[in-house]
Amino acid sequence: MDTYQRSIAKTLSWRICATTITVLVALAVTREIRFAATIGVLDTLLKLGTYYGHERLWNRIPMGQVKPPATRSLDNARRKDGTDRDSRGHPGPG
Repeated sequence: MDTYQRSIAKTLSWRICATTITVLVALAVTREIRFAATIGVLDTLLKLGTYYGHERLWNRIPMGQVKPPATRSLDNARRKDGTDRDSRGHPGPG
């Protein structure tokens, strides 16, 4: 699962690419740079939040996600006798 910071970074990097495309298409159609820039800004503001929400929603869907391997904490590695040895007598983590 991505962190919130990673989702924000991905959102911003994607919006830079998408806004550039939107402005260039609007400029090609209208031949007016100010109008094209206005379209680009409005498009960005609307889609920025939409993409972030979409990304976070997908993080809740388990399809295609791989769970990270479980880690053993020191508490889980302790034997009943209080030692830090595993079943083979090797030292535990830490």
